[in-house]
Amino acid sequence: MRVAFLDYVSWDYDPDTALTRALGGTQSAVCNLARELAQRGHAVALLNGVASPRQVAGVSCIPLARLPDDAFRRGAFDVVVVVNVAGRAAGLRGRLPPQTKLVLWVQHDVDQPRVAALADEVEAYDHFALISEFQRARYIQTFHLPMERIALMRNAASPNFMGQLDPTRPV
Repeated sequence: MRVAFLDYVSWDYDPDTALTRALGGTQSAVCNLARELAQRGHAVALLNGVASPRQVAGVSCIPLARLPDDAFRRGAFDVVVVVNVAGRAAGLRGRLPPQTKLVLWVQHDVDQPRVAALADEVEAYDHFALISEFQRARYIQTFHLPMERIALMRNAASPNFMGQLDPTRPV
């Protein structure tokens, strides 16, 4: 599968960044998921504020500012995952081949400005990735998302911390 994570935040980060310095929770999750998908043989791209193109942990990191206009039309991706911002789907949908799935992965609550535009673009997305049952209920109530197009992707401990936890000690 060919997957692109599209993050409009201007930060210069790649999959290794989450192992060396603090990032936002969503960006850390994107790094960890991108790395894991690449390790499992998928073609993964991270399109964001990275300063220059590079390959990191099997992930192609591409500066969003330098992305060619026809990059999506060429059918380079089976899935494009928009990270934490609504309001871009209509423009993206018109640039994607019909078979490419468009997913919104968002961890913000419904009252955040970065997701306000979702009310006008629900139909442009094929699927929505949310993090909790509480968030799902709020998004259904506020934006009228179809339940069957929502998947829950729970937050988890970063791989950085996994070796530091004592599995025999109660938390």
